[in-house]
Amino acid sequence: MGQEQHHDVCRRHKSLDQYSQTGRSGTLQRDLDRLGEWSKTWLLTFNPEKCKVMHIGHDLPTVYTMEDGNKIIQLESTSVEKDLGVWVTRDLKPSEQCIQSTRNAQAVLGMVKRQFKEIDSLIERILGLCITLM
Repeated sequence: MGQEQHHDVCRRHKSLDQYSQTGRSGTLQRDLDRLGEWSKTWLLTFNPEKCKVMHIGHDLPTVYTMEDGNKIIQLESTSVEKDLGVWVTRDLKPSEQCIQSTRNAQAVLGMVKRQFKEIDSLIERILGLCITLM
């Protein structure tokens, strides 16, 4: 693996209480800095423009940065992110996952209907039932 390959492993999971209002957000920044040093040592560079910060359970205005060559990049803040096919929101509720799964299932059903104009009503009801169960 060369330096030209970027790895999206910017996610560091820590418990919320470790970064709560007690002023420990510097711990996460130090972890990001150490991660940057590790990536230089192993010649596995990060693409900080693809890294994002999600504040889970609080609205503290914390800013995190990563080094990209000779410049410092401020990490973008997000409230919804898709990771490994699962939608995660800052409130950790499954509603966004359900919305996206339903949208995907409806798109597939639409493709099936377009391909089979003379679809049997029984098959249509079964496919409709499958969507409502998702």
